[in-house]
Amino acid sequence: MLRVLAVLAAVPCAPALRAARGYPALELPGIPLKGSSRPMPAMGFGTCCRKTSQGQALVNSTKIFLRLGGRHIDTAQKYSNHKDIKRAIQESGVPREELWITSKVNTITSNLTREGVVQAVDDSLRELNLAYLDLMLLHRPAVDPALRAEQWRGLIDAKVAGKVLNIGVSNYDVAMIKGLINATGVAPAVNQMGFNPANAHAKRKIVRFCVDNGIAVTAFGSVRDQTTKDKVSYFSKMHNATGAQLLLRWAMDQGVSVIPGATSEEHISENLRTPTFHLAPNEVQELEQR
Repeated sequence: MLRVLAVLAAVPCAPALRAARGYPALELPGIPLKGSSRPMPAMGFGTCCRKTSQGQALVNSTKIFLRLGGRHIDTAQKYSNHKDIKRAIQESGVPREELWITSKVNTITSNLTREGVVQAVDDSLRELNLAYLDLMLLHRPAVDPALRAEQWRGLIDAKVAGKVLNIGVSNYDVAMIKGLINATGVAPAVNQMGFNPANAHAKRKIVRFCVDNGIAVTAFGSVRDQTTKDKVSYFSKMHNATGAQLLLRWAMDQGVSVIPGATSEEHISENLRTPTFHLAPNEVQELEQR
């Protein structure tokens, strides 16, 4: 366990760029991506799975995130909120070059072909009113390995065409990622997955595989762990942090980027200003113990 944590924590974080105009960007760490000259901001804004993840409520919360200095916005075709995010970006006045926009091709409800994936990327660009995406993911693995490879080739095509700067996957396991690499010779830059202390032991194999192979990991559901409330409360008080900040720090200490969602300015600010303390090995073990 400790050796695995040491490997994960060794992933370097590149410095973030400072904003030149508009709302000032926070000096947040970045996660290096293989083949990219620009690091991915380690702290993003998730726009899924809450009552306020669409419409004016999302426009407002996204603008708050940008005003407070956040720059990484995570969305997906399945969330049906691209146009709301477009409005928030336009109304914020933050220059495109300061932003990092991640979206996901809807492979959940449709078995897209290679050409269909490219068209899906075009659809997202149109809805977001963007010339390119910083990162595009396949949202969920298809059951058929051949279809997974075909969809991955579609993202490769989109990257070659300059529509996407980085490509990756979401919810893929080790065998699935190896299958993509064997079929195309191209590894994902990112694998996004649910990752928190509650499932740490189950996810350790895939996280370690990604880190060992230069694939960045983004965690969703970082603050959803309700099975260790007492431990989270105890350790957060020790570090003068909130429970959410402790769980975000747990992930970020392992070289994993996070995309917590929030609606209120208080909670968005709380996430962005997660203190830079580090959890001791015994604290990590306690949080992950089941």
